Amino acid sequence: AAAAPPSAAAAATAAARAVLAPTGTLRVALYAGSPTSLVELAPPDRMRGVAVDMGRALAQRLGVPVEFKVLPRVAEVVAAAKAVSYR
Repeated sequence: AAAAPPSAAAAATAAARAVLAPTGTLRVALYAGSPTSLVELAPPDRMRGVAVDMGRALAQRLGVPVEFKVLPRVAEVVAAAKAVSYR
């Protein structure tokens, strides 16, 4: 029997995953100087903050792991977002 076509939600999730996590991992750049970005600088599993929580939730919805990168300047976070990558 032929496989059923993917649901609209599954197709949307796959499309979002392709754009937001093209490497298979959602990469989230954080600026430690902003309490809305990062409240507690700690190992990734203990980090806290709005951006951290949102990154974890989005990665879970996409079904991919999340990788956090703390950058020293907000300009570097903006540049990473524009480049869709960071080192």
